[in-house]
Amino acid sequence: MVFPGISNNLEPLLDAVLPQTLNINFHLSIISHLNNPDDLKKVHEKIKKCLKRIRPSLNVKLGLFYTEKSYSYSVE
Repeated sequence: MVFPGISNNLEPLLDAVLPQTLNINFHLSIISHLNNPDDLKKVHEKIKKCLKRIRPSLNVKLGLFYTEKSYSYSVE
């Protein structure tokens, strides 16, 4: 599975908000919906590679949490 949402959505968002450098660890928690919980390890590795590509000198402590339910909402 390729997980296009990481490269198409998450990577530009992280690139915009993450600092270029930091003297301490940057703690990042991501909560996501996964159709298949068995993909969690693959998603975690893909996000780590994305972080290393966009911020190679930033030490990021990544927490990845998932839900099997998807919720929809609209902004009025």
